[in-house]
Amino acid sequence: MGHKNGRIQLFTGLSLLAIGGLFVYLMYFKDPIKLNDSDVKGDVAIDCNVLKPQIAEIIDSSTLERKWLLVGDNLSEEYKNLIITSNIENKAYEEKAFEDIIFNIEGSDITGELTYDEEKKNLVLERNIEDLKPGAYSVMISSNSKYCSIPESKEFTFNVSSPVYVAWTMDWEGFDVEQKYLDSIANISKKYGVPVTHFFNPYIYINLSKTRSAYLTDWVKNREKLNDTIGLHLHMDNNLVKAAGVEVQDSLSWGGWYKNGHDVPNTVYGYSDFSKIILWSKAQFKANNLSVPTMYRGGAWFVDEENLKVLNDLGFVLDSSGRQKYIWGDNKLEGPWDLKSTTQPYQLNDKNQNITTNPTMELWEMPNNGADSWSFSADQMIRYFKDNYSGGVSETTKVVTYLSHPHWFNVDEPKMISLFKYISKYSAISDNGPVLYVTLDKLPMLGENN
Repeated sequence: MGHKNGRIQLFTGLSLLAIGGLFVYLMYFKDPIKLNDSDVKGDVAIDCNVLKPQIAEIIDSSTLERKWLLVGDNLSEEYKNLIITSNIENKAYEEKAFEDIIFNIEGSDITGELTYDEEKKNLVLERNIEDLKPGAYSVMISSNSKYCSIPESKEFTFNVSSPVYVAWTMDWEGFDVEQKYLDSIANISKKYGVPVTHFFNPYIYINLSKTRSAYLTDWVKNREKLNDTIGLHLHMDNNLVKAAGVEVQDSLSWGGWYKNGHDVPNTVYGYSDFSKIILWSKAQFKANNLSVPTMYRGGAWFVDEENLKVLNDLGFVLDSSGRQKYIWGDNKLEGPWDLKSTTQPYQLNDKNQNITTNPTMELWEMPNNGADSWSFSADQMIRYFKDNYSGGVSETTKVVTYLSHPHWFNVDEPKMISLFKYISKYSAISDNGPVLYVTLDKLPMLGENN
């Protein structure tokens, strides 16, 4: 009898101990995941049959925002950041599925985890890539789950390139412009996303009626609202030179179709006289509510060291008269420049404007290295573009500058359409390459002068 009572007490004690252990277990795991073909890691029970497909879906839904990323100064953040997003918004997942989704950039030592963005309700990778050298890369998204063995992964390829800047500039000759040409310029600019650098000529305030000069002034000012920019372009027209208080010098000309000083080079006027002409021009800009010009291009590219010194001393930031060696006009006048189609922006030397590596001035030269659409064919301008960039990753920053005229845009229009149609195949905006269309004043080498 005593043994029987002892066995009953022992059984009762063991039962209470088991019930108590179960109670502790339930208290510790408040909402345990039901185990069906599960893995147990340490003291955490995870249903891998649930977790594996969720993680696989997260990885499979991942998308790369851009495959072309750019390194360099003065670039929008959208071109500098590698962004990968998983499409999990508004879907129910186990919390553990969000953990340990990692990335590795092959060809570098860059690795890390995707993080949950509370605002976007998504797993996101956003990583600045400015520390990467130009080249082709791949990034792998995979699971590093400490709960389940999950082999799923996804690879993306992307390119890191230096930018290729393309500038479209417009030389205003001081004459009137037909509305259809203004409309065509605006349409091309809009279609291809190309802002225009207008080298505007104050000769219109002498040569045209007040009504017409005011209209053209308002037109370029309105273009500024669309990210165009305005600089100064001058020919040495006799009436303009006289208005500036300078004695006309017309013994030398290149022999253009339009006389009266229009075909007289800037270079015939020395430091003092050219300074007066520039100061008069700046005053016309101010009187007509145009911004003070800081960019310059001389008529028919005829600018020498003395002219450039005037520009430098009067606060100009850049000149864009530089070009390849040339002979110009009926009189076969030799130009002062001897650059190449591949010459990149450089700061000028006041003793030799063609020296690109020994600056003595603050003034930058932005060569017209892409040629002009009056004298050159579309194929030639495309070839100059290819001289600087022929596809793929660009190891260094490049600038290619083109020139058109609004007055005879019936000649320029088909060429510029063909040119931009070709170049836009490499557009960074459409994520097809490193090409960015800019105005000259926005080029990164200008630094704080932008």
